[in-house]
Amino acid sequence: MERFVPRSPRHSSTGVVVEVRRSPGGTTSAISAELINLSREGFQLRLSSRLEKEETVVMSIRAPERDVDVMFPATVRWCREESAECWLVGCQTSWQLDLETLGELFLNEILVQDAEQPPLTAT
Repeated sequence: MERFVPRSPRHSSTGVVVEVRRSPGGTTSAISAELINLSREGFQLRLSSRLEKEETVVMSIRAPERDVDVMFPATVRWCREESAECWLVGCQTSWQLDLETLGELFLNEILVQDAEQPPLTAT
């Protein structure tokens, strides 16, 4: 039986458009998606293509004007239809995102601090 493990606090995206590539054996062309939120263990996307549960993908955030170019290999954990031809997809990353990269995404306005969550503090 699969054990549910909740994600760490999620941080909302500023609506940045990202690229998703299916791997291996999937389409080699990039699928455009909207990053909804990101945590240290995963992310949620909105896209026009259905992805299969347990499928591996690579999500890329590229914003050259902000000096951001990061890739997140991940596994699709769930996919549900939001509306006609629009899907919400939850993915678990292959490793835990380090705090430095998370901080860079905040500084470059890719992510915003959610009002209902306490601010990140250094310990």
